[in-house]
Amino acid sequence: RLRLPVGERLAAAEIADESEEPPPQPTTESAIAAPTLEHGVKCLRAAITQCDEALRTAGGLAHGALVARAAQGTLSQADEYALQVHTVRRVATLQLAWCALVLADPLAALGWCEALLACEGLAHNLKAHAHTFACDALCHLDRSAEAAPHAREALALSDAMGGVVAASEAPPAGEGNELEPVRNVWYEREALGDGKAAAGLYATLASVHVLRDDLAQARACVAQAMSLVGNPLLGMMLFITHWFVTFLFSGLFIKISSVIWPLRILCYITPMRWGMPSMIYQAFSPYDGERGDVFEGAGKCTPSPFFGPLFCYGGFFCEGISPLECYGRTGKDILGTVGINFDVISDEFTMWTDIAYMVAIAVCWKLLFVVQLNRLCSGGTAPSAPAAKKKPPRKGDKAAVDGPVREVEPAAAAQGTGLSSQATDASELGFDPLATADVEVGDIDQMRQMRMTSVAAVPLQSQPTVSLQDFANRGSREAARKLRSGGEQTELAFIECSYTLTIAPKSRWAKFVPLPAAERCCGAKATEKRLVSNVSASVSAGHVLAVMGPSGAGKTTMLNMLTLDPGSGNATGFLTLNGHPLTPALYAQHCAYVTQQDLLWTFLTCREHLRMALDLYRPSLSAKERETAIDDLLDSTGLMSCQHTKAGNMFFRGLSGGQKRRLSLAIALAKRPSVIFLDEPTSGLDSAASAKIMSFLKVIAQRTKIAIVCTIHQPSASVFEGFDDTLILSSGRIAYFGPAAQLAQHLKGVGRELPANANPAEYALDVVNADFTSKASVLEVLDAWPKHAPPVFLREPQQLGERGAVSGFVGQVLLLFKRHAVLTVREPMLYTARMVVIFAVTVFFCVVYLESRQLTQVQIMQKAFYVFWFVCVPVAFPVIAVYALNAEFVTVKKEVKDGMYGPMAYALANGLLQLPMMFTFGLCAMLP
Repeated sequence: RLRLPVGERLAAAEIADESEEPPPQPTTESAIAAPTLEHGVKCLRAAITQCDEALRTAGGLAHGALVARAAQGTLSQADEYALQVHTVRRVATLQLAWCALVLADPLAALGWCEALLACEGLAHNLKAHAHTFACDALCHLDRSAEAAPHAREALALSDAMGGVVAASEAPPAGEGNELEPVRNVWYEREALGDGKAAAGLYATLASVHVLRDDLAQARACVAQAMSLVGNPLLGMMLFITHWFVTFLFSGLFIKISSVIWPLRILCYITPMRWGMPSMIYQAFSPYDGERGDVFEGAGKCTPSPFFGPLFCYGGFFCEGISPLECYGRTGKDILGTVGINFDVISDEFTMWTDIAYMVAIAVCWKLLFVVQLNRLCSGGTAPSAPAAKKKPPRKGDKAAVDGPVREVEPAAAAQGTGLSSQATDASELGFDPLATADVEVGDIDQMRQMRMTSVAAVPLQSQPTVSLQDFANRGSREAARKLRSGGEQTELAFIECSYTLTIAPKSRWAKFVPLPAAERCCGAKATEKRLVSNVSASVSAGHVLAVMGPSGAGKTTMLNMLTLDPGSGNATGFLTLNGHPLTPALYAQHCAYVTQQDLLWTFLTCREHLRMALDLYRPSLSAKERETAIDDLLDSTGLMSCQHTKAGNMFFRGLSGGQKRRLSLAIALAKRPSVIFLDEPTSGLDSAASAKIMSFLKVIAQRTKIAIVCTIHQPSASVFEGFDDTLILSSGRIAYFGPAAQLAQHLKGVGRELPANANPAEYALDVVNADFTSKASVLEVLDAWPKHAPPVFLREPQQLGERGAVSGFVGQVLLLFKRHAVLTVREPMLYTARMVVIFAVTVFFCVVYLESRQLTQVQIMQKAFYVFWFVCVPVAFPVIAVYALNAEFVTVKKEVKDGMYGPMAYALANGLLQLPMMFTFGLCAMLP
């Protein structure tokens, strides 16, 4: 095509040979820009020059005169030769205009087109091509106003010729008016049978469902990972931000090639980027013309590379509408046309590749969730040894410690407490907290009349070992009398415990750089604040140790150290259980923690809570033994009357505050721990319920030989009577540690005699409260304690009792899957509400885009937008689950720390449950 025969005589056969197929055109930019094109331009120029010379030799007759002679039939052989030379010259001129566009010279192309349009008698097809190339050249020169008349003229010529001009890359040479126009090629419709049509429809629906499930699964994994953020509102904000990022970088708002690095990586790691193209493909691919369902109004045309969207956008022409709204007849035609502007949309089937990418993204988020969950549930950190001492002080050492850590002899756990050595049953005191679920006023009055000396310490070696299942079908009083364990002696000791918090400097520049660098470059010095200072105490089996103090005294910090959750500060000291360092593994086996906020499962009943705890803590129990143990725990904690009541929360009514506290304690007792920690067990309860809880803890400690440590903010007199030992803190220092009954004597010894009829606990807290008492007076009390504290030491390591094997990994996964399946059915927010909202939103969009069912060109983009909203909006609803999962994670973290199950078992059970739920979400979205 690019080489025209040039010579002295031009034969008509060489000018136009319609039977000869043109050679294939270059399809890449590199091939078009090859040196052959420039050589072709030289040949074309030479052809035009020799055509002009040949016309001068032939007499210089004009094209119009030659056409008139042809009409009269007086055309000689020389005239016929001259007419053919005119045609060759015009075709060469048009080809030069095309070459100039290819070589990015729109001014030259415009000049050739204007020269060609100035010729008289120009054939319609050549004139249409000339106007087309002139329009392209003017568009490249940003002269759109001048290009519009050329576009209108080209369209008018096309209509006059009865079809669309076949504008190939190089216009074919031929005889002027004898070139036949290329008309629209319409697709033929062929109806298929109903069975094949239905099969194709179901296959499409199945593909959309799979894509929707994978996309929902990926977003659910993102929601899980965001739920591990400490603040649930922050987690919800992060999830919405992630959704917006996936929304923006899905490839529909900005071309991926236009996104700068490193932001472009977001286009490849977002699940919506891979789910959206396949969803749009599945929405249009069924319209293949085989079932007679094609989009009407589009005719096929062949655009030139430089024609632009003004004439034949995407290879289709639609009469009566803008070329930019003409996309094609079949689904593949439409996908190819839309893909011109949206590079993520293609007419190729890439569903399995897209699913693989979405699964990989979901797996990455799931792994992030598992790693973060395992890190947060690692079990805590034990305090490090003080810098001055590498070993804790033991019996025989010369150095004493600051604070009384009493060495408990195996034969007498209550030695040095001043209590009677005779065993006394709770029924002999006139009030049995294990027997009733509600507290009577008369019982509280009887407790206030009791004296601490009447509560006997139970001898340890004379008690038989009685398991909980021995109390089947017996009254709570009989169960309480026999709930005594003659097991091993347990002592929790903590010596020289300190907690220091490093406070960052208040510098304008230091807050933007790490602390060491801030100290070097900004001169800012960090300060240290000691929240706990050299606290030493111990609690033995059968005793209740209450940690008291005013606000800011360090009670919560001290309890966090004992439960191996020191936070970001530096915790030092010696923390032992029976002489063994308390490690996370030892804690998980022998300790339990009842937090201030009862961490219960909202939609599980009391019996279901205890059944799950026994299944996980003690899997060796038979079904009958397990039910018997559940009845014993319910009976002893006074929960038998509400055993089928759900725990409830702030949105759903359930157990009362006192019942929740007793249920939390019953779950801890199901583990049969050696030590139970309680944070503010009386918080939020009235005085009657608080007294009942503390008396219940005291009897439980004595009967089961469990050491109990609890923090109390402001105990009443009746609550104070439930303490065996008390530890009073002020400004992180010890003001008193010892038997609660001897507190008044100690206050008298330091010059703070207890007034008549005063509550010892309230008076002691007033004495050490620096907010309402002079600091000098408080310091005097604190400085007096080391003088009254006898030097004591830790016991030698002794063997800890075996607690039995917990459930294995497979058993944990099955039990957790069963529990969360029940919660899924009962929990309205986590899954049920999302199903309803997804269904409602999908119905809403179906109504809004109801007209998109029509197979017209105008509704093509409406259908595409419907698919877009159908994909993007429902995947934002997991933000609802972020809040619920965050609250669930707090409970899971506590249960993992207590050794109920492992984090991997929870992650696997939760993931197995998510798969069918995502399938259900897909059904809810597909039904409308």
